[in-house]
Amino acid sequence: VIIEKILVNNISGTVTAAEYPPVLYKDFFLALSKRMGVTPKFLNVPFFALDFLTLIAEVFHIKLPVARENVLGLKSMKSFDTKKELDRLGLKVKSYSESINQI
Repeated sequence: VIIEKILVNNISGTVTAAEYPPVLYKDFFLALSKRMGVTPKFLNVPFFALDFLTLIAEVFHIKLPVARENVLGLKSMKSFDTKKELDRLGLKVKSYSESINQI
C-alpha cells in the first residue's frame, strides 16, 4: 500500500512510514513477551561496558548472543517523527500492539 501511494502520488526522496509516536524497545519487547506467554528479564548495562565486552569477545573469538556491530547499531539508532510522512501519504499504520496481537 505504501509503495502504491508513493508511485500514484509521484513522491520522491526518502519516505519513512512507521508507527507514530515512536515505540520504545522495552515497551515492544514487553508486549511481545506477554503475547508469547513469557516473562522477560531486562538488564540495564552502560554502553561503554557492553561495547568493551563485545570488543573483547570479538578479539578472542568468543561467541556472544550479541555482536559489537549490534551494540554500535543500537547506539546510533534514532527515532523519527513520522506523522508528517503518514499524513502526506494519507496512511494510518497499525500500532505495534495491533501487529503483535495478530501473531
